[in-house]
Amino acid sequence: MNPLRIAARGQRVALRLMTDRCVVYRLDYDHPTPGTGGRDGYGRTDLYTGRCRIRPVSESRVSGKPAEAGGSVLAIEQYLVSVPLSVTGVEAHDLLQVTVSADPRLVGRVLKVGGLVAGSQVSARRMICEDNSP
Repeated sequence: MNPLRIAARGQRVALRLMTDRCVVYRLDYDHPTPGTGGRDGYGRTDLYTGRCRIRPVSESRVSGKPAEAGGSVLAIEQYLVSVPLSVTGVEAHDLLQVTVSADPRLVGRVLKVGGLVAGSQVSARRMICEDNSP
């Protein structure tokens, strides 16, 4: 079998599984919006708007230790987010807002891209994300 045909088939299947929608964007921390004092007033560049698939990262795959703040242990929710392979330019620290999901708890959530998974025969662009919602 031709590996390129298999990869193309995998990409079509991956697209069908992307039933959620999101916006991936980057904030311009170097240029705050005038009059905001730099708080919550940063320019925004949208990198991608469209279909995605959001899955929780299982506890057995989470690396590192739970975060601590003020003596309390915080659970950091991590997700594996897939977007079409054609999406490029996304980097660690970019943000992703869920706009449509079958899980109402996810709608409106803002996730921070922690890293990207790459490969030569992958079916989707995959990102490890952490919940960054207030």
